[in-house]
Amino acid sequence: MDKSQNNEVQRMTYSGQKKRHFVRPFTLCCADGRIIDLYGSYYALNNDASIFLDIFEKEESLMNLLNEEDFVVLDRGFRDCAKELKSKYKLIKCFNSPL
Repeated sequence: MDKSQNNEVQRMTYSGQKKRHFVRPFTLCCADGRIIDLYGSYYALNNDASIFLDIFEKEESLMNLLNEEDFVVLDRGFRDCAKELKSKYKLIKCFNSPL
């Protein structure tokens, strides 16, 4: 992504970790690799956990797919939202690596 002339957009799209400007799409998929939906574009400042919770709050169609006690396979990038997924949405979390 090219730098924006708008300073606010420029700040929101810059990632200090990756040292460049970008926006990120967010993909939800099944364990077998089938894509459920694509969401985005999200600014570089948003982390995976905040994007995931934003999608849960805004997308009622996603909530129709999930039932209580469903397993959600996540990586370490989602550890900030794990408690909320369990308490508010009653989902069982599975991480690829121990926390």
